[in-house]
Amino acid sequence: PPACRAGLGSFQVNISDVFEGATCYGRRYPDLEYAFCSKDECNVQALHRHFQSHGRREGRRFGCEAAPLTAAETAKYKVHALTAAVTAKYKVHEARRRTAKYEQVACRMDHRVGACDNRLDVGRQGSHGVTCRPVGGNCACGRPADLDAAAARTGAAPGGPATRNATRICAYVRSYNGHKSVIGTMLQTMRAAVRAAGTPVDLEVHLANTDWRLPLLPCFRRRVAFEASCVDQNASGSFEIHERFDDRYQRAETAFRRRWGVTVKKDYGYILTDLWLLEMRRRGGCDFIHVTNGDNIYHVDFFRHQLAVFNARPDVGSTAVDFSCHLRRNFHSVAFNYTHIDLGCMLVRPSAMRNMTFAVRLFEDGKPQPSKRRLYAADGFLAAELARRAPAVPIHDHGPLFFHL
Repeated sequence: PPACRAGLGSFQVNISDVFEGATCYGRRYPDLEYAFCSKDECNVQALHRHFQSHGRREGRRFGCEAAPLTAAETAKYKVHALTAAVTAKYKVHEARRRTAKYEQVACRMDHRVGACDNRLDVGRQGSHGVTCRPVGGNCACGRPADLDAAAARTGAAPGGPATRNATRICAYVRSYNGHKSVIGTMLQTMRAAVRAAGTPVDLEVHLANTDWRLPLLPCFRRRVAFEASCVDQNASGSFEIHERFDDRYQRAETAFRRRWGVTVKKDYGYILTDLWLLEMRRRGGCDFIHVTNGDNIYHVDFFRHQLAVFNARPDVGSTAVDFSCHLRRNFHSVAFNYTHIDLGCMLVRPSAMRNMTFAVRLFEDGKPQPSKRRLYAADGFLAAELARRAPAVPIHDHGPLFFHL
């Protein structure tokens, strides 16, 4: 009807006035024009909000009928506009710089893991004089006398890929994307400890992502790839990294969960760890098994003292060293029970682990689902079982030889 058309026309004219008024408001002030307007149009809603929240209080004038700015006002708001432009350009520059520094060239370091010197955070954990410095091209940690002795031992024996008669240690590193800032230092200190073992050692590292909720970002993968590409000149023994990042291991874990009706969501990576142990038993070729996490730091004598015990006593099934842990931030005298042990401080003969698991056996044959606390302490329960099966030797009197950051 004519009345409706007239009303609609009147409404359209009012809307048009509102849009024009906001546009004039934005074009009038240089700082608002910079913030809310492009060459062709302005963000009308944002300008309305600005006037309601700030402009009216600041004495700004809204609409197209308002008086133009004085010379002083123009100079004032041009300064605002210039400041906003400089700030925006700085933010863009900083974003690009951070991307180039942390995602393309290098990766951000964790505050606990600085350079290979006293900034490496072992001093807060009852370090007993432990410091860190490069030894034989790797980051090594120990007391100054230990590092000097390690430097003398490193490379003393002829070596190369898969040295003949070398001791083969198969290590399973449980990691995830949150370790991206630590994983490189962890692998270097482990390799430094192997090189200073005093006997040729082939270290075979199997690196796994035990938290599938967080995909491994390029930063993590670049650090691992760099460590894998490093070749130790004149090193005794070999160093290999096997990346277990493809989804076949996730599928194996999913199949196990489905078969046994596992309802526990957080198993702390122990199901994947057990699947790896099963694979190593079938394959063979490992003189010792070592299971650890991606946020650990190794003393340069970590392997030397443990291998000395195994060489002297063939009956020993497992050894463990004193350690420091981030949970309590103090020194721990190791013992083979669930309260005084850390997963990464142990070295085990494969024969002592026959048919043993961290978590898999807790779910099989329709058993009740284990508690979260039981799974969290799976390493301690396994250590106690190891001590019941064969002689287990705790190694003391050297200070902490292992640091769990």
